[in-house]
Formats: sequence, C-alpha cells, structure tokens
Amino acid sequence: MIKLTEIYQGPVEYDEKSGENISLFGLREIYVNPKYVVCIKEDECLQSKSKNGSLIEGLHSDMSYTQITIHGLGQYSTNVVVLGTRDQIAERLAINDGW
Repeated sequence: MIKLTEIYQGPVEYDEKSGENISLFGLREIYVNPKYVVCIKEDECLQSKSKNGSLIEGLHSDMSYTQITIHGLGQYSTNVVVLGTRDQIAERLAINDGW
C-alpha cells in the first residue's frame, strides 16, 4: 500500500458577494494498492481551477494534480485525485510494486 495525499471536493457554498457557488476543497491521506491502479492521468480541471486561485489556503497555485482510477470488484472502479505530477505518482507506485 502506498500513502498519497488526496484532494477532494467538499460542500459547495453560495457566495452572496460574487453571486457564485464556491467549491470547498480538503486534503486527506489515503492508501492505494498499486496492483489495482488501471489509469493515471493529469487532472486538467483542477489544474485550471488552481491557476485561477488557490484551492486550499497555503497550497501553491502551481501544484500538480493527478487522477488515479482504481479497479475494484466486478465492474466497480473509483477515481481519486492526488497531489503530484503524473510521473511522480507513477514512479511512487512502480518503486513500491515493481511495475
């Protein structure tokens, strides 16, 4: 199992000043079994949002975000977005699993 930092979208709140819905984001540690990772790609949506303003206070606007698809039982799969470039995440998974 590999420990990574996930960025996730929390509740959406309405900002009366701007008249827009504001997405709140949070960070948490997750553990991923590299044997079940089937896809790793950059999350261009969060990259774009990050360039327009910090998603989380204290998080650098140049941070890279990578989406990982994890295969579960049967047809089930889940996507998570973690901090780091696609190559950094792939390397971490390969070093610990011998890809």
